[in-house]
Amino acid sequence: WIQNTKPDSPLRVKVVGNGKNLGFSAAVNRAAEEPGPWSHLLLLNPDAWLASPVDAATLNALAKNEGISGLRVYDDQAKTRRQHSARKFPSMMASIANREGLLTRLWPNNPWTRRYLGADLNPDTAHSVDWVSGCALWVNRAHWERLKGFDESYFLYVEDVDLGQKAARARIPVRYEPLIDVIHEPRGSSKKAPWKADFHHHVGMWIYHVKWSGPLGWFLGPLVFVGIWARYLLRRL
Repeated sequence: WIQNTKPDSPLRVKVVGNGKNLGFSAAVNRAAEEPGPWSHLLLLNPDAWLASPVDAATLNALAKNEGISGLRVYDDQAKTRRQHSARKFPSMMASIANREGLLTRLWPNNPWTRRYLGADLNPDTAHSVDWVSGCALWVNRAHWERLKGFDESYFLYVEDVDLGQKAARARIPVRYEPLIDVIHEPRGSSKKAPWKADFHHHVGMWIYHVKWSGPLGWFLGPLVFVGIWARYLLRRL
């Protein structure tokens, strides 16, 4: 975490180290538990950086949303490719209509994929959404603690979707707020071991399904389980 008490004072940076790789969710939680007079937290991935000026007026505008805010995220420094960082909750249809799903590959502009990704949202306007990407996430600290942070069952990926579900049930607002631009290198932190990262992503899909799908999802559980791991094998091949 970073503290700057006066405009002309140097930044104070504290690094919180762990003895081993705890996974993304647990590591973020450990950092967020550090004591300090912070009313809000900004979660920023190690492969992401701020790409627009941040001043007191911007922070005050963000702080007006007492819940969770996702920022405007781009793949590239030229800001030509916007990431879909604010989405609908995944459904059974999203299994083939997600960003890299079969239907998306065969019919990239299909309405189900566009709905799930929030592709039709105006990127320059704030919106209420289901969940926002954890790569650049601003959150009221009191609500973060109320939600108990990220679920540490997720080692890598899907923890941000889960946070959105917890927020929805706690009636905590989740919004897309294009007040700060962020550059996020796609899978920049996982490119050295993509198969391992992809494995944890699919484990996260299964954990999310078991946790949030309800009776119908449990009934379809065996089919979903086979589908998730068939998808993983196809991707690796």
